[in-house]
Amino acid sequence: PRLADAAAIIVQSAFATTGQRCTAARRLIVKESVHEALMAELVPLARRLMVGDPLGEPQPFMGPVIDNRAAEMLMQSFVALLTAGGRPLLHMRRSVPDLPFLSPGIIDVTDVPDRPDIELFGPLLQ
Repeated sequence: PRLADAAAIIVQSAFATTGQRCTAARRLIVKESVHEALMAELVPLARRLMVGDPLGEPQPFMGPVIDNRAAEMLMQSFVALLTAGGRPLLHMRRSVPDLPFLSPGIIDVTDVPDRPDIELFGPLLQ
């Protein structure tokens, strides 16, 4: 149960306000001994998050990122991390091309050499 609690706190920190606050979790450092078990709790929980109009019914957990430019930059960053050797645990998706709604993304960057130290202001957990 403690890993389930940790996963809930991580999801809340990384994806509340669509990851657009200075205190949002951007990087998750996990002991190798609990990595698999924690991801088994974390990924399904993040996958279930509803993304949509903040005034919609039922009310979603995540709304849009600030604008289309930010959404595009986040998608490009996700692809760049994959290209550099990142392993997707949960693919970030853009459901409507002309609106800035992104689903949460989780990418394992353990094997990415020279990973850029760039703050990605959105729903992408590394």
